Amino acid sequence: MKKVFKSLMVGALAIPCAFAFTGCGDNGVNVDTSGNYKAVEATAAYAEIDNLQNDGALNFEGIKFTISQKVSGQNASADIKLDGTAIYKGTDEVEFAIKVNIKASAAGINFDNNMSLYMKEKVLYIQTGEMKLKVDTTTTTDPDLSDYAQYLAMIPTDETIANALNSIQEVISVSEKSDVNGVIKYHFKGEGEYTNETEEYWLIIKEGKFDGFKGTTEMNSQEGTMTGSANIVRYNDAVEFPSFDEFVDMGM
Repeated sequence: MKKVFKSLMVGALAIPCAFAFTGCGDNGVNVDTSGNYKAVEATAAYAEIDNLQNDGALNFEGIKFTISQKVSGQNASADIKLDGTAIYKGTDEVEFAIKVNIKASAAGINFDNNMSLYMKEKVLYIQTGEMKLKVDTTTTTDPDLSDYAQYLAMIPTDETIANALNSIQEVISVSEKSDVNGVIKYHFKGEGEYTNETEEYWLIIKEGKFDGFKGTTEMNSQEGTMTGSANIVRYNDAVEFPSFDEFVDMGM
C-alpha cells in the first residue's frame, strides 16, 4: 500500500512545474480581463506594481485557481490540469482542495488519471478512484511525505505572481493599463528572442487589493510545443472538504 501511495504522490508533486506557466487550458476559474486599456510605459507600470507589492496589496488570504499544462513532441504528449482552492491559515499552514487530471501518452501507451488532494490541519488526504488514503505530515516517519513545504509549493503565492511578471520585463512588446470604477488592470505581452516564446499576463487590483491574475505562454521549438494559461482569483470563504470518514490512515 505504501508503494501505491508514493507512486501517486510522484505524479502529484511533479505538478509545481505548471506554475512556471509553460502550458495550460482555460476551463474552470476564469479571470475577467476586459477593460478600457491604454498604452503605458512599461517601466512606470512596473514601478506601480512594485509599490503594490511593497504595500502588501498583492498578498492574499485565499484563492481559487485553474492551472493546466500541455506539452507535445517527439511522439509523446502530456496534459496536466489543476482546479483548486487554498486558504492561508497562518504563516506556516495552508488548507487546500485540488482536483488533478493527468493525461499522457508515449510509445503507444496512454495514461489518464484523476485524483483529489486535500490538506487540512497538515493532514494530507488523497482520493483516486475507489482508493482513499491519508497521511499526517507532522508525524509520518517517511521522509518523502513528511516535508510539509513540498505541499505548499503546489499553491500559487504572491511571489509566484511577482516572479511571472518579472520574467517578461526584458521582452515586453505590449504594456497597457485599464482603470474602470477603481478596478485597475495591467496587461503585458512579450516575445522571447531566442526561444520562440510568447508570454502574456494580466494583473487585476480591486479596492487596492489583489483580485485576479491570468498568465498564458506558448513556446515552440524543434523538440515540440508547450501552451498554457493560469487563472487565479481572490477567494475569501472556507475550503469545502468532503467527509474523510472512509479515508485509510497510512500510519507511516
